[in-house]
Amino acid sequence: MKYVLITLLFFVNCAYADEPYMEFKLECDIQKNQAEIIPNWRYNKVVYGTNTKDCTLNSGRTIRVKMGENIFLPYGQNVIGGWLSIWIDKAHIFSKEPVFVGEEGLVTPRFIISDKGVTVCRYDDDGHYLVGREEKCQFLPNSSLNFIRDKIEYPQKGERKRPKAGEMVTMYAKDKKFCALDFNSSEHFEEIEEKPFVKYEYAGHYDALSIDMNNDGVDAKVLKLSARTHSHDGDVFFLYDKKLPDEKGKTLDYAKSATHIFPYHWFGESVKFTDKYVDFPNSWHKLINAKAPWWNQDDKPVFDLRYSYWKPLRYKGTTYFYVSQSQDLGNWHAVVRPEKNHTLTEMCIFYTADVHY
Repeated sequence: MKYVLITLLFFVNCAYADEPYMEFKLECDIQKNQAEIIPNWRYNKVVYGTNTKDCTLNSGRTIRVKMGENIFLPYGQNVIGGWLSIWIDKAHIFSKEPVFVGEEGLVTPRFIISDKGVTVCRYDDDGHYLVGREEKCQFLPNSSLNFIRDKIEYPQKGERKRPKAGEMVTMYAKDKKFCALDFNSSEHFEEIEEKPFVKYEYAGHYDALSIDMNNDGVDAKVLKLSARTHSHDGDVFFLYDKKLPDEKGKTLDYAKSATHIFPYHWFGESVKFTDKYVDFPNSWHKLINAKAPWWNQDDKPVFDLRYSYWKPLRYKGTTYFYVSQSQDLGNWHAVVRPEKNHTLTEMCIFYTADVHY
């Protein structure tokens, strides 16, 4: 009897979700002495990009355009889109003008800029399902526009200059030498061992660690929850006096048996329980030793506990936390020191400069 060995090869194509990209085109027509700004979006490909674009017409009129994109969150928490900011002759004429999208490649509004003014063309809809809709255009003459130089975008000699986009600025330092440390490096800090404990029942994980959470000389048994869901994207620490709970438990069990829950109890916040889940407060807290940067007065120094990351640090025998926020919430960072009376002392406050829109 002969045996035939048959080898079957299966080729499996990996499926990836289409990724949308916003972009815009700046058509600078020297002959017509006009420029047209055409926003666009497409799947899985970038042609024009969102980088800053400049144009100078024959008449000398200058045009600068920047585009910002919505940050994409899981579970359909927002939609494709963004905004346009436009400078004409160094004046900030349009600031974060919303851009709506419909079917792929169909976007509103678009702008036509000439020496005489600006024509703005929009669809008669909020941007969804634009096919078949009518585009209506409105002309805005120069006389209706506010031509005042934007000192932040175009500073002159002797005027303050904003930091470059992406630059981290120290807004407050209780100890300048300490705040000059690189808090994202382990070079100057004692090792804190975080041992994998269990997976979070939603999205994320638990780690076990032993650390002096109050700087009272006593190490607490701690479970650190790194939650990574759209409704809770942040870190929580459950403290226990004697031992850690059973690994087979869930967040409700861990929270109920904890003596303290950091950072909520340190801000006087209570964590509520239902029969099925833990209700972490969605509360905002202000950094008391900083104020909004002069170049961006709308960005107040606040952070949301439910969407904050808390990185424990040990420096010269003292516990600190480096606090940052999820991407869609802000540019503020801080280093705080927990105290024996369950309060926090602000040590350093940093701000990451964003693009000026």
